[in-house]
Amino acid sequence: MGIFGKLFGKAEAATNRIAGRSDLLEAMCAGAALAAAADGTIAEEEIGTAIDVVANNETISKAFGPGEIDAAMNKQIKRANGGFSGKAALWKEIGDVARNPDDAEAVYLIVLDVVHGDGNVDPKEQAVLDKLAKTLNIDQAKYAA
Repeated sequence: MGIFGKLFGKAEAATNRIAGRSDLLEAMCAGAALAAAADGTIAEEEIGTAIDVVANNETISKAFGPGEIDAAMNKQIKRANGGFSGKAALWKEIGDVARNPDDAEAVYLIVLDVVHGDGNVDPKEQAVLDKLAKTLNIDQAKYAA
């Protein structure tokens, strides 16, 4: 099997691994919502960035349709705007996938993309990344630019 066959096989395996796994989609959207809400408010452009980042993930876009992604993101954005109980629910979604290192990494990478979407990581966003890395048992140094 050539290199392209191996790469296709890995991509197909990743898609199959998450197909129908709404828990992983929900965790990714929860992390994106937390990142968007880091400064206390969620601007429309932040919602758009979060949806774009999740929808443009090759594996996610093959496993879930645009409607499913939008619905999951909207659900998590509403939670992010729901005060302490809403944010606690977001962290629970993330914690639910933390035991699987591949899922944890996928969630962390989505949030990194959202946070870096405007080219600037402010201290409140960094605090979300720090807590996320701890929750997911991620070594942030591995992803430093």
